[in-house]
Amino acid sequence: MARSMGGGRSGGSRGGGGRSMGGGSRSGSRSFSGGGRSRGSGGGGNRHIGGGGGYHSSGHHYHSSNHHHHHSYHRPVRHYHHYHGGRTYYRSSGGGCSSVLASFIIIAIVVFICIGKMGSGFGGSNQKLNRDKYNGPVDSSHGYYIDESEGDLKFIDRSNESTLISGFKNFYNKTGVFPFLYIIEDTPSKSEYEGYDTYQDMLYEKLFDAEGNFLILYVASEEDYYFAAGYDTGEIIDETSLDIICDKVNGYWYTGDLAKAFGDGLEDAAKNIMAKSNFRAIMTVLIIAVAVIIIVVILFKWWKKKKEQENKEQQDLEKILSTPLETFGNDMSELTKKYDEPQQ
Repeated sequence: MARSMGGGRSGGSRGGGGRSMGGGSRSGSRSFSGGGRSRGSGGGGNRHIGGGGGYHSSGHHYHSSNHHHHHSYHRPVRHYHHYHGGRTYYRSSGGGCSSVLASFIIIAIVVFICIGKMGSGFGGSNQKLNRDKYNGPVDSSHGYYIDESEGDLKFIDRSNESTLISGFKNFYNKTGVFPFLYIIEDTPSKSEYEGYDTYQDMLYEKLFDAEGNFLILYVASEEDYYFAAGYDTGEIIDETSLDIICDKVNGYWYTGDLAKAFGDGLEDAAKNIMAKSNFRAIMTVLIIAVAVIIIVVILFKWWKKKKEQENKEQQDLEKILSTPLETFGNDMSELTKKYDEPQQ
């Protein structure tokens, strides 16, 4: 039976080191600062990062204020007065089509914002990153884990080894990055990894000859874990994806099974990191739809104005044709008399 891990201590106090994950020189640090248990919102344990220079991200919660300030804007509508037979008729100064157009634009903006939130999964552990798979070299010579914890009872043994390996294999197959769990009882003194920013930096250099691995260091005495990744994995293993990994791993922490926490946690995280989103396609369709609506509204407005002008011209013509000639004055009378009299 495997050794159970505790879940009550808050770790992360031995963080530190750089966070350079993509590119950079071999002498640079490849580790993330801060501890894994201090991130995310999974079950078990306090998740506040201790120590200076720790990386804080998903542990912060942002609360929007419950007090909303409403700003109302009133645009007065001008009216035209037409007097006929003692009655007053009111006609709006137009803007009906403009109001419709403005409404469509406002609705489109709201829809874009909502779709944008859906495309990113509203952040956190549900976020879909749509990353491209890493196709570079990895070092699998050590398998998926090494357990150097003290005592005869190990965290990983035959009872739970398959769970860890299955999850790590699925993570590797999806992301192309090769995960590796290294378990120790206590963090060595600084003198044992002199020349490196962190112990996990030194450990990565010692274990792997490729830059496509993802090292997870679990320290039993701290009940916390730390990371180091190859320089070539920066497109996949960055701070955003690391937040997702921590959230998923911490979500299984309550089980007390290290193999399940990391195996199932990384498998779940890989799904979100590599998930393909249809956000762009939806946005394209919406943009085209809004553009078509705007064009239709503009054409309708032009057609309506044209019809009004044609009706006005027709009314003016009918008015002229129905008007008696006598109303045009003496000149018209003389002209009528001239043409009515027989020609000599």
